[in-house]
Amino acid sequence: MRSGYSFKVPFRDVDMHGHVHNSAFIGYFEAAIAAWIDACELNAYFDLAQSERQFFVKKIETVFQSSAIYNNSYIIDVVVAKIGETSLTFNCQMKDAASNLVISDASIVWVCVNKQSKPVALDEQLRVKLNVIQDNR
Repeated sequence: MRSGYSFKVPFRDVDMHGHVHNSAFIGYFEAAIAAWIDACELNAYFDLAQSERQFFVKKIETVFQSSAIYNNSYIIDVVVAKIGETSLTFNCQMKDAASNLVISDASIVWVCVNKQSKPVALDEQLRVKLNVIQDNR
């Protein structure tokens, strides 16, 4: 399942030339992943109050294809590219909503840890649901 997360670039994210700061892309991708989790009804597995497991970002790789600019509309698609023993890899692609031009691609790895911040295996029910979602994309 792809989230198709849509947004407009706010003024706070741009430089004096109206181009988005590279660091802002990480926030966009994280928001798109959160929207994807919500759309897939997986919130309980990522809710700190309900789960013994927590996730943190281990690695982010971003390739910038084109500039994003102030007040333009963009769409980010999210897919789970890999389900590891203790990690999830999300692939995100940001496109201009009007032209469909690819702006940026990202690969983001989340690691699953316990409350003592030690890596632990993914919840088995989450793994099953993610596999079903992957099979249906």
